[in-house]
Amino acid sequence: MDIGRYARPGQAEFCGAAANPPNLPAVSASLTKADRPRVPEPPPVAGAPLPWLPLLLLASATFVALVTELLPAGLLTPMAADLGVSESGAGLLVTAYALAAGVGAVPLIAVTRGVSRHRLLLVALSGFALSNLLTAVVDDYALMLGVRFLGGLVTGLIWSMVGGYAAALVPAAQRGRALAIALGGGSVGFAVGVPASTALGTLVGWRASFVVVAVIGGLVLVFAATSLPKVAGEPEHDREPFFSVLRRPGVLSIAAVTFTVIVGHYSLYTYVDPFVQRAGLENGVSAALLLFGVGSLVGMFASGRFIDRDLRRTVLVALGGISAASLVFGVFGLSPVIAVGTCLLWGLAYGGLAPIMQTASVRAGGVAADVAVSVTVTAWSLAIGLGAVVGGVAFDARGAGILPWVALALTLAGIAGVVVARRGFPQPAAGT
Repeated sequence: MDIGRYARPGQAEFCGAAANPPNLPAVSASLTKADRPRVPEPPPVAGAPLPWLPLLLLASATFVALVTELLPAGLLTPMAADLGVSESGAGLLVTAYALAAGVGAVPLIAVTRGVSRHRLLLVALSGFALSNLLTAVVDDYALMLGVRFLGGLVTGLIWSMVGGYAAALVPAAQRGRALAIALGGGSVGFAVGVPASTALGTLVGWRASFVVVAVIGGLVLVFAATSLPKVAGEPEHDREPFFSVLRRPGVLSIAAVTFTVIVGHYSLYTYVDPFVQRAGLENGVSAALLLFGVGSLVGMFASGRFIDRDLRRTVLVALGGISAASLVFGVFGLSPVIAVGTCLLWGLAYGGLAPIMQTASVRAGGVAADVAVSVTVTAWSLAIGLGAVVGGVAFDARGAGILPWVALALTLAGIAGVVVARRGFPQPAAGT
């Protein structure tokens, strides 16, 4: 396999290829570090197919990441009983994981910028397998919290590097679609993996579910080690300082929009069960979450067909869809059919946000795309926790009926941020 084409500027010699592979233009010495492309473009071949196997391997990594994060949420009761803690205490196993992902993404990416992305991905996948195996055998609650924290650190690393890895494997015109595929593993994990693993845990015990996820992670590790093209790290002499990356146009504005919208989303999503019950459907949350999951999966892959053409319009359409769903929830939320059915629209609009925001971050980050993406990942992870807090305060004060209006207000604020942040979400170039 010719892996030189996947090297970053200045790194081809470390991948066994010439510094300027055939058919690739040399990077002008007059360009600054910030202006150089993060990777040389693969040869532009009209109608060239996507590298499906590598992208599906990256999708498998995000699948394992998502299932590992959320699996305890569906098995809280048996886990709490085995560990001798309350269900709220068992819920901290999810909180510790999310907290680690949020606080660990930026520093881990910052200190590993020079490491081969391929090698780093293999280390992260090994961390998933170890974390899940230890979770399956540990009996001590405090130790399990530590194990989950380790898994969260690995997740922050995965989500921060997968977007850049996928972008390095395709020409610029296909990056949005490539990211949608690579990140789509998370949507599949949410819609299929978590329910299936939860059902398995209910049938044969919660520890067996973690063993199965560990085995899946191990298989992904083996295939990634043998079949995933190598992408080099950033050479030290070409590395843009961290705070310089933060000052790049669009990096912080993309993270700010992401944070605002995700806080709004999780202020409602965290309490979707009591919201649906408000409409008289005591057992309707399963149908609501199924429709949301299916919609998210479709929205994830559909967005990939439009991100590369017009990222700005795509994000505005997605946020407009979330706003519309929130408005319908607010006005017609007491109707059982509408309350559940609107979850499909909600999922369709929400599903594309991850590839949209990561594509925007990859573009804004340039040569330091992984650092820019890690900032967005941190904003996303921290927003999940704050969204639950904001929703909880609103729920306690005014009941479930106020939650769609909270989500709508924050989503509209996100739309305003996109409108203002023209450097983060630029108009497409004329003629594209």
